[in-house]
Amino acid sequence: MLASIYQITFIPDNGAASVLLLDFGDLLDKAPEFPVSAAADAYAPIGSTFGIAIPKWGARRAFSWTRQIEHASHAAAAGFTLSHPASLPYMSTGKFRIAIQGGDTWDFYDGILSGCASSLDLGGNFGSITSYRAESGEMRPYSTLTLYAGIPFAWINQTFTSLTATWPTY
Repeated sequence: MLASIYQITFIPDNGAASVLLLDFGDLLDKAPEFPVSAAADAYAPIGSTFGIAIPKWGARRAFSWTRQIEHASHAAAAGFTLSHPASLPYMSTGKFRIAIQGGDTWDFYDGILSGCASSLDLGGNFGSITSYRAESGEMRPYSTLTLYAGIPFAWINQTFTSLTATWPTY
């Protein structure tokens, strides 16, 4: 098991509450992967040596991860394995916000949570193991605000009242 350096949050488009699906430090069986794939139509003209592929639809990301959570008791772990998968917004579209600890944050748009399976971790303590499957479309940086060179990134997140005529030193 390894500790997660990712934080994955699903933010529904309908305004429902965001759901934290993975947090920094959660135990993982392996690091999440975020593969991109696109469907293609292929055909071979009569007499050709090689076929021709034409992309169809758009590229999509289908990613999955599994996390382990420790609970206070066997009852709490068993309750989580039943209630957590049932409480997720499967019928909602939204975006996945994926943050890398000490790094960038990205939004994955046109996302859906396509599946969740949770079971008791019988290897000791009071744990549960939960696997998630998700799909999304375009990936964009969370903060796309760009200013001229020389303005520190931390300046962007200041409130209006905290702006001054002098630059802080970082």
